[in-house]
Amino acid sequence: MPISSSVRVIIGLLLATVPAVTLLTAVPALAGDNVGYDCQFVDGTTHSYENGAFVRADVKPLGFRIVNVRPQAETARLETGNGSSSLKVVQALGARHFIEVAVEGYLVITTIYEAKDASGAFAAVHSRHLAVIGEPVVAQYRGWCTALP
Repeated sequence: MPISSSVRVIIGLLLATVPAVTLLTAVPALAGDNVGYDCQFVDGTTHSYENGAFVRADVKPLGFRIVNVRPQAETARLETGNGSSSLKVVQALGARHFIEVAVEGYLVITTIYEAKDASGAFAAVHSRHLAVIGEPVVAQYRGWCTALP
């Protein structure tokens, strides 16, 4: 059933008056310090720039962990099979963003949403904005992150 415009206005006013921190306390895995996530991505696309055009391809499965999440300090750590790196944490309404600035200055962004699947895993998106020898290589993965114990 569609939501009427007056109900949307009321919802908008309520959301505008409730701080994001209050809303996030309803989902403990997104709230608080020193939480962590195990993230798995199996779906998505990549585009590389070749001969003046973007060429699309499917992504290969990807997994990593985000640990030592400290929203107040806006920091976290990314752990992969190849090592670890620092992340900047940005809290949004209903989501948390993790931003990695690669050595070359390119951005990698992972967003974990409050939305969950039937198993309790959080919906997540992982985006890479890179280049190889000056040629754009971008990828976007869709998947799930589970809260670490």
